[in-house]
Formats: sequence, structure tokens, C-alpha cells
Amino acid sequence: MIRGGYFEQCSRTQRMKQKFLFTVLALCELLVPRQLIALIERLAFTNPGEATLRPQTPLLARLEAATWLTLAIRGGWSNPVIRVIAAVCGALMALLPRRVLALSLRLAYQNPEAIELRSWVVPATRSLGVTYLRFALRTGDRKAS
Repeated sequence: MIRGGYFEQCSRTQRMKQKFLFTVLALCELLVPRQLIALIERLAFTNPGEATLRPQTPLLARLEAATWLTLAIRGGWSNPVIRVIAAVCGALMALLPRRVLALSLRLAYQNPEAIELRSWVVPATRSLGVTYLRFALRTGDRKAS
């Protein structure tokens, strides 16, 4: 039976592929955060050599990865607190992507004013926000497969 939410509309195979990809990305962030950050800088910044990470940024990346892994493994999206947090973050990213990026860069880099983003970063941030909203606002709960 197809229900209204995103996961309910996906086949079991699609959900397993999404969970696998999500888990692999989170493991990369957990195990090699500096290398993943460097790759993202090369992709997202027109001047990646200008960016100076704050010392705590790789540790925060690992914390983020551990959180995402926990959500992926334990099916944490059904937790109402997690869904509210994801909805708020998603709404901010979807509606105010430039402000969210500015805040994120200030938190992660010592010199955020020197960083020049590629043209696709703002729309990608908006899309990621919409994705968070879709997960957070999906109707019904599904059991972890």
C-alpha cells in the first residue's frame, strides 16, 4: 500500500540503496574527515587554497557523521524530536540558503570572508533543505528494514 510519505513511496530495494549510500558517505566523514572536507572544498569553492579550517572542524564532522550513522542504523527519523530538528534545519536551508551557508562557513573556517562559493552551492543547499523537510514531514512511520 502506498502511503503519503517519501519512504513509503520507495520500494524496499530503493530504501536499501539509499541507506547504503548514506551509510558509506557517513563512514567516509567519520573515518577521513579532513580528506572529505578537502574534496568538498575543491568541488564547492572557486578558491579552495584560501580556506583555513578551524581546529575543531574535523572533530565536528566526525560528530555529524556519528549522528547520521546512528539515524541510518536505528531508523531515527521516526523520533519526533529528530523530525522537528530536521524540519527546522530543512526549512532554514530551503528558505535562507545564503544565511545558512554564511553561518556554516563562519563556524567551520577561520577566514570565511575569503571563501568564494561556486554557483551551484546555494541551489544545492536549498535542495538539501527540501530533502530534510521531506524526511521530517513524511507521513506515517515505517519499520526499519
